Amino acid sequence: MFLPPRVCPAQGWAQHKRIRFFAPHLRNGDKILEIGCGSGWVRNALADRGIAKYTGIDIRHPADIVGDINAWKDLGLSPSSFDVIIAFDVVEHVDCF
Repeated sequence: MFLPPRVCPAQGWAQHKRIRFFAPHLRNGDKILEIGCGSGWVRNALADRGIAKYTGIDIRHPADIVGDINAWKDLGLSPSSFDVIIAFDVVEHVDCF
């Protein structure tokens, strides 16, 4: 079972609920991009469910791609290259829409 890295109980509970809600909608072959991946907890939770085609982007490590999503072309991302885009806890931090 997925256990979030050292977080407060409320945050761990929220992460668990997000994964329980969204993971059933994902297929094993889906290419997933997570914007604002932070500590990588989503990668770990999806890997526990056998979902491996994951790329995380954030402004600092341990992201797979380090940079600003607004510069996505400069970071080597191309349109329609992912099946799913996840952005938990991002909207309140950056204007990316």
